[in-house]
Formats: sequence, C-alpha cells, structure tokens
Amino acid sequence: MADQVLQRFGSQVRLWGMDTGHYRASAPAVPLSRQRLLKLKTIKSEQLRPVADRMQSIKRAGYQEAIAQMLLDEVYGSEA
Repeated sequence: MADQVLQRFGSQVRLWGMDTGHYRASAPAVPLSRQRLLKLKTIKSEQLRPVADRMQSIKRAGYQEAIAQMLLDEVYGSEA
C-alpha cells in the first residue's frame, strides 16, 4: 500500500517507521505466505526496496504494534 501511495503522490509523501531499522525493531516473527513474498518483489519505490528485500530474506512479517513505544518516542521524545 505504501508503494502505491508513493507512486501516486511521490515527493508529497514522507514515510515513517518503514525502514530496515524499524523492521528489525519490530521483532519479525510471523511467517510470510508465498503470495505476500511475491508481492514484495513488485515494490517499485527506492525508499521501500531495502525493507522489502530484508523481508524477503527473513520471510517474516513485523508489525508496527510491536514498535508503538518506539514510534511514540520519536514523536514526543523519551517522555511518552
């Protein structure tokens, strides 16, 4: 979905929490289905390609719920 938004709106979009560091921090544990792995190969965005490649190699999904505190800290500082 993020790739489609980037393709449509380009420089008007700023990704947040969608990089390899955030992916690693999410402790990916849920196995990705073959269908989802194939979808990762269609990612066109240069911004998303590194995390898509990492997801393909690990074959596991990470979810933002697992990094909610990290994201809050990025917004509010360590006081959140």
